[in-house]
Amino acid sequence: MTDISPRARAVALGVAVLAACVLGFAAILVRLAEDAGAGPQTAAFWRFALAAGPLLLALAIREARAGRAAAPDGPTPSAAPAYVFLVLSGVLFAGDMATWHAGIVRTTAANATLLATLAPVVVAVAAWILFGERITGGFVLGAALAVAGAAALSGATFSYTDPDERLSRLIGDGLSLLTAFWYGSYMLAVKAARRSHSALVVMVWVTLVGAPLMAITTLAFGEDFSPAEPIGWLWLLILGVGVHVGGQGGLAYALGKLPAGATSIVVLLQPVVSAAAAWILFAEALGPLQLAGAALVIAGIVVVQRTAGAATPRRLAKGGPGG
Repeated sequence: MTDISPRARAVALGVAVLAACVLGFAAILVRLAEDAGAGPQTAAFWRFALAAGPLLLALAIREARAGRAAAPDGPTPSAAPAYVFLVLSGVLFAGDMATWHAGIVRTTAANATLLATLAPVVVAVAAWILFGERITGGFVLGAALAVAGAAALSGATFSYTDPDERLSRLIGDGLSLLTAFWYGSYMLAVKAARRSHSALVVMVWVTLVGAPLMAITTLAFGEDFSPAEPIGWLWLLILGVGVHVGGQGGLAYALGKLPAGATSIVVLLQPVVSAAAAWILFAEALGPLQLAGAALVIAGIVVVQRTAGAATPRRLAKGGPGG
């Protein structure tokens, strides 16, 4: 990754923050869709399918024909590795959606949220190995604050007092922990793909690869492909076009400009936005501990971004991921 100007970095950071805020509504929309009779895997399928509309495809084709498909912030690798990362991004994100939606119905929402927020740990360590992104003391401090804040905000507990629920909760927690691996790996694959492709092209591949995989998952779980109530289609449409295209598209853009580790910490804004939205929409009030957790998340993000702004990652060695 080459250096970018302070202004370009500020724009990319702003896009990342906005994307994280949009992504924070994903859980709310899945919940609304479920209330309308759409199963969790069904919601994930339509998130992909509705995002793969004619407009997104037309924009991708137009960009490719105009010669703007290559990302301006990195060298262009050979075609084979580039397409490997595009396909891999779709596979990993489909895995993330499948395990997240399967886990959240087997354990508490709090546990699922907390375990999924461990994705930045995966990203930070792997980005250090693959992309040479330094793990500084400031990053560790900021990440610790943000993860601790997410834990306080979620109110998670791993005390299984009911023997009848123990197995289900353990499975759900395991799936949620696996979600952190999937999502962290997804961000790294997008980071590599962005070295040779625009965010729009990356999102088209993620969507077209992920949609059939989620269709198979929906069939495997025995869910219907349509919500029971018509209002469910509205929530699914917003989930696909708004959250998937807007939120994940913004994240893909930011990953092409910013260090992967720092960007992954920004994503921890999601549970803050989700909690605030649930407070407004479902009257799920936040107590002092949750409010303190939200403040810690924001403080951690600020610390990490200040550290990342002063850091310059080394280039990838020739032949490495994306190089």
